[in-house]
Amino acid sequence: ICVRTAGVRHIAGSSSGRMFWGEVKSSMIRKPNLTSLFTIVFFSSGFASLIYQVVWQRLLTVNYGVAAISITLIVSVYMFGLGLGSLVGGHLAERVKNRVRLYFGVELLLGVFGIISLPFLDFLGKHTAGSDYSLSFMYMFLFLSVPTFLMGITLPLLTKIFNRLVHNFLRSVSFLYFINTLGAGVGALFASYVLASFFGLNTAVYVAVAINFVLAVVIFLAGYLPEATDVVEGAHVQEERSDPGFAKLACLAVLVTGFLAIAYEIVWFRIVGLLVKTSPYAFSSILAVYLFGIAMGSYGMSRYVRTRPGIDKKSLFFALQFSIALYAGLSFIGYHYLTQHTAFGDLTVASFSSALHPRFDLPLNWSAAEMARSLYWLLDVFFWSSFFVLIPTILMGASFPL
Repeated sequence: ICVRTAGVRHIAGSSSGRMFWGEVKSSMIRKPNLTSLFTIVFFSSGFASLIYQVVWQRLLTVNYGVAAISITLIVSVYMFGLGLGSLVGGHLAERVKNRVRLYFGVELLLGVFGIISLPFLDFLGKHTAGSDYSLSFMYMFLFLSVPTFLMGITLPLLTKIFNRLVHNFLRSVSFLYFINTLGAGVGALFASYVLASFFGLNTAVYVAVAINFVLAVVIFLAGYLPEATDVVEGAHVQEERSDPGFAKLACLAVLVTGFLAIAYEIVWFRIVGLLVKTSPYAFSSILAVYLFGIAMGSYGMSRYVRTRPGIDKKSLFFALQFSIALYAGLSFIGYHYLTQHTAFGDLTVASFSSALHPRFDLPLNWSAAEMARSLYWLLDVFFWSSFFVLIPTILMGASFPL
């Protein structure tokens, strides 16, 4: 504005000019507050979404079985709804003028669905429990498609809103993805270990509903704030031009990596679930480690790319995919070898010797061995999850900004 506007010195010296620069300073003060606000909103949104997923997963498995196939069907429907919602949300984010009000409506609808979800599930359970897998899939899809579709809309929508504050698309996507995924990981643990354990599944759902309604109110009030940040900071992102043919390859690569990421998750859930006797905490614990790994990888790579703008992103992306495969293969081979030939096998024996995971009882004998065993039983669900899941999910998360 200063460079392009003729007579800027005259404007700056006038009373209207002083008023203009006062508004600019005010917007500069307001910008960090808005950034913090949307950061909290997106963390809370992921937090509430995973409360829903953990609770609904438990309630659905009561009706349709706790076998690995039921878990697979639930995860598949969940991811399909998120993907479809994200696609529609991307189109809406480009075409809707008042994106803040649209986001308000999405959060409000999520809260309303959360309220009716419990009687809806009760109705489904009474009339469809024990159905075969094809019908179970249809009923799960009927229930999960609406809320997951709404959840999927939020990422592109908030990314577009947040990008008006920071004017850096890579930073917006990577940061919000990190914050949302971090909130989701915390939500998975909090839902399983605190809300469901001490207050029940119904209370857990109502907590998520309350978060949705609070976010809706906060976003609604934020819609009245003037969007004056455009005059403070211009878009300094240098667009990268690449071969148009690579765009098709990139879409295929992202499709395949998404396919493999969820396939790995299902395999890891079966393996860790076997080691910890399909503990009711296994799903949320594995999911939390999975999400924390994705969040750490995404955040770390976004910072790495910003400090090295000339890096070959394509080569790095494919190197990460190779590393994921390498670790996944070596972790299973290594587990088999170490269990058969080293003291590492004692950890497997210890996990199989306990029926509860985690096990919260204190040892009667306060010897060092008893304390170590009790501590292991308290954390083994996270130990096995971290052993198989953490490193490859960090690499998966690092692939996203690329």
